[in-house]
Amino acid sequence: SSGINAEWPLRPGTQMQFQAEQFNFNKIPQSEVVCRLVRNDAVSICSVSCEASDDVTSDVHQIIINNCPLSKGHVLLVPRPSKCFNQVLTQEALEIGISYLLLYSNPNLRVVFNSVKAFASVNHLHLQ
Repeated sequence: SSGINAEWPLRPGTQMQFQAEQFNFNKIPQSEVVCRLVRNDAVSICSVSCEASDDVTSDVHQIIINNCPLSKGHVLLVPRPSKCFNQVLTQEALEIGISYLLLYSNPNLRVVFNSVKAFASVNHLHLQ
């Protein structure tokens, strides 16, 4: 298997519209949400909240379980999942990824991005 989702048409470019009927991170159970990142725009720094929340419309960023982890601690960072952004890197997503890295002093922590045509399995904006 090539790992490419056969339902996605192959066409030039990497942008595909978000399709709510396909799997996306708004469809996961809350039990798979590890924690939330809340951004303080005044200082552009995130803080972590591990409080459970059933508020799926909340405009926060989520750290969720990766059901196909490549290594220990491999999670998904989903910027504002309720906004239904497609899998295209934005300045905001990049800033969220950097803020996430700055929360921890672990030099082994990494944040990566892959697009739909670079084998991202879900067309819903996320970092890994």
